[in-house]
This record gives sequence, structure tokens and C-alpha cells, in this order.
Amino acid sequence: MRCDQCGAWAEEGSASCPSCGAPLTAESSEAAASADGLVRTAYAGFWLRLTAYAIDVLILSAATLIIMVPLAPLFFGTKPPQPPMPGESLRPAAMLFVWTVWGLSIIGSWLYFALFEISSWQATPGKRVLGLFVTDMQGRTISFARATARFFGKILSSATLLIGYFMIGFTAKKQGLHDMLADCLVLRRI
Repeated sequence: MRCDQCGAWAEEGSASCPSCGAPLTAESSEAAASADGLVRTAYAGFWLRLTAYAIDVLILSAATLIIMVPLAPLFFGTKPPQPPMPGESLRPAAMLFVWTVWGLSIIGSWLYFALFEISSWQATPGKRVLGLFVTDMQGRTISFARATARFFGKILSSATLLIGYFMIGFTAKKQGLHDMLADCLVLRRI
């Protein structure tokens, strides 16, 4: 529920706002939401978030391809790279190219997610298309540090055989492990 005074988020059934201490009631919050034109929200579920992530991956993949094309001549010259012979490892230029693209992709992905989630959108383009946005536990815009923790927390969500992601479908606030680690919520406009 949202506080009528300061707009911060509070747990359902809370007696007072955790941010400003104002008294909360479900009825006044509902009336304020419709009278003030506030956006009603709900927790974003697994499938919506997966769809938003797929859109973001398509955007990031296109960006990676755009970066790879002009970088290739710097590593391989003007002739196209030759695949290694059977039993031969990648040539040093190819290895350096792969590591460079991989490093730029990680940094680019981190900045993409973190900067979009701390922006006024509070969402990546994929989330925005689906009406999703990221907040802290009080419904405020997250900080860059929290967005960074959330991004790198996805490593743990993946390392647990993706259980950290599947948790979204089974937790009360639809949080994955990375959301819990960063104290974040992903909400959808209803």
C-alpha cells in the first residue's frame, strides 16, 4: 500500500508509513489512488519479467553486434579471420578479440541495466514496454549502488541452477534472489 502523505510504499496491513510515520488505512489508500490519479501497481511475476528480459537481451545483442563489426578489423586486419585447424587453439588475435568483446558486453550490460533502472523510467526498455519498473522496498527509485548489486546478484541467481530466478514465481513479493539481495521490487502498473 502507498502512503497518502509521502507516497512511500508500506507493507499491506501496516498501521503507519515506514518513511514518514503517517497513519495508513487500506480505504484511504484506495481512495487516494483513484482521486489523485496515482498509478496502481502489483508485483511483477515471472513470465512478464522473463519477456522483458528477452526484449532487453535482443537490444543488447544488437548493440554487441554493432560494436563487434568495427572492432574486428582492429584485431584481424582487412582479411577475414580464418577458423583454427582441427586440434589447433584459437589464434592470439582471435582470443584477444573474444575477450575484448566479452568484457565490453559485461560492462555494457551492467551499465545498461543499472543506468536505466536508476533513471526516471526506473526500467529498462524491455520492462518499460510491459509497464514494469524497479523500486526499493519503499517504492522509491533505486540508487546506482543498489542497481549494481541487483545486476551482479543475477550471477548468484544463475549459479543456483536458475533457482534464484524461479523464486520469482513462488515468493510473496515476486522477488528473485538478486532482488532480495539488493532489497528491490519489480512492480507492474495495473
